[in-house]
Amino acid sequence: MTETAPTEPTCTHLHVHSEYSLLDGSIRIKDLLKRVKALGHKAVAVTDHGNMFGAIELYSKAKDAGIKAILGAEIFHPGGAETAVVAKERSHALPKAGAFHLVLLARSNDGYKNLMKLVSDGYLKGFAGGEIPIVPEASLDARPGELFALSSCLRGEFGYLVAELRKLSGKAPLSFAPTDETRSVLAALAAHVALMRARFGEDGYYVELIDNNIPEQKRL
Repeated sequence: MTETAPTEPTCTHLHVHSEYSLLDGSIRIKDLLKRVKALGHKAVAVTDHGNMFGAIELYSKAKDAGIKAILGAEIFHPGGAETAVVAKERSHALPKAGAFHLVLLARSNDGYKNLMKLVSDGYLKGFAGGEIPIVPEASLDARPGELFALSSCLRGEFGYLVAELRKLSGKAPLSFAPTDETRSVLAALAAHVALMRARFGEDGYYVELIDNNIPEQKRL
């Protein structure tokens, strides 16, 4: 019997901003697909900020290029009540407009439909008088089906809470044993993860490890 050599895993980028992410992305989808193909990758996601304007273009051009298109968006959402308590206690401002980032990826056609409805809710229900389309937490409760969720970057709720825990821990290793100082942060972190897993399933929420040459992101 001959042994089959293990297949080398391929990289798939799941958090990508295109030209449709104003001030935060610049690559055109056609150029993105050329780069993906040149690197030998088989699939790529586009997760523009608060919108899916490039979804149809990505799907059609990726299909022509033989690349699997993963449709997604990096939405804005208010965050949990426990996190708001932490911000008040620590006298730290929440992210701009009180909105955290969350990357959502469609797992199926039904997930794609749910994602479209969530992004639309940001504009229809969370945009009045504001600068960004904030998806209400109630919408995330109502339409989480067939979606993967990723914790996002420094501006994600998970990242915000871990950064607060790091500030309280100083140079000491991070500890998840609660103290008087860290109790509320750890409670908020546990509540956030539990809510994400309840919404998206036990296998539906993932913590991102990002290296984009931003020092604060590397520390996180």
